[in-house]
Amino acid sequence: MSLIYSGSTQKYLLYAAGEVLLVMIGIVLALPVNNWLVARKESSKELILLKTLELDLAENTKSTMAFITKEINKLENK
Repeated sequence: MSLIYSGSTQKYLLYAAGEVLLVMIGIVLALPVNNWLVARKESSKELILLKTLELDLAENTKSTMAFITKEINKLENK
């Protein structure tokens, strides 16, 4: 029992508790940072998808307009 109450054991237990507390604080801080990074990465992917969709839509509109113009010209030449 005297070993538990000695100064060195108390200092070690206090040091160990401080280490555990620091690790817990680190985890609590890391979670929001990780969530923010994941959200940022997803936002970047979403932006790329939207730009691709915009380009595809513009190309499809151009092709459709060319097709309509071609069909109108066919009808006018009959």
